[in-house]
Amino acid sequence: MLQRGRFGRSELRAVGRRLRLHRVAKGWSLKRLSDVSGISVAAIRKVELGESNPGLLTVLALLEALDKPVDRLIGEIVERERSIHPVRAADRERAAAGGAATVSLSAGLGKAAMAGRHVRLEAGESLAMTDRPMFGYVLDGAVRVAPANGPVESCEAGDAFHLLSQTHGAVRGGSAGARLVLVDRAAPA
Repeated sequence: MLQRGRFGRSELRAVGRRLRLHRVAKGWSLKRLSDVSGISVAAIRKVELGESNPGLLTVLALLEALDKPVDRLIGEIVERERSIHPVRAADRERAAAGGAATVSLSAGLGKAAMAGRHVRLEAGESLAMTDRPMFGYVLDGAVRVAPANGPVESCEAGDAFHLLSQTHGAVRGGSAGARLVLVDRAAPA
C-alpha cells in the first residue's frame, strides 16, 4: 500500500499508464481526449509517459472526460503497489505444525492467476494431481511423479517437474517422504 507522503516518479508513471489504458479502452486518440478534456495533446502525452507532474485539475479533467472516478484511479495504483503478496515462512510453518499436510500459498488473493501449495507427503502417500498444467519443486526427500498416460519420473530434492498435458495422475512420496511446492493455474471461479 502507498505509504503516507510517498508519491514519487513511480506513482506518477502509474497514473500516466492508467490514464492511457482508460483512453485506449475507450478507443480514443490523444486528440479526442484533448478535445473532450480541454487539455493539450502535448500535456496528455507527458502525463501518460510519466514525464510531468500534473496538477489536480488536469488529472480531474482527464478523468472526467474518460468517465472514470478519481478514487478508481487511486485504487488501481494502490492495487499495483500491492501486486506482491508474500507468504511468510512462519505462517506456513504454523499451519504445518497444526497438522496440515497441504498449506495454500495463494489463499486470500481473490483474483490469483496461479495457485501454489506447500505439500508434505509421507512415505508412499499419494496426492492426486489437478487437471491443469502444473509445476512442482522438490524441497527435500523424493517423489515419484506418475501422470495418467505417461512414464513415471523420480524427482529428488532440488529437482523440478513440469506437467504440461492436462491429464490426471498422482505424486507419491518416496521412501522417506517429501516436501514440495506445487503451482498450477488457479481454478476458475
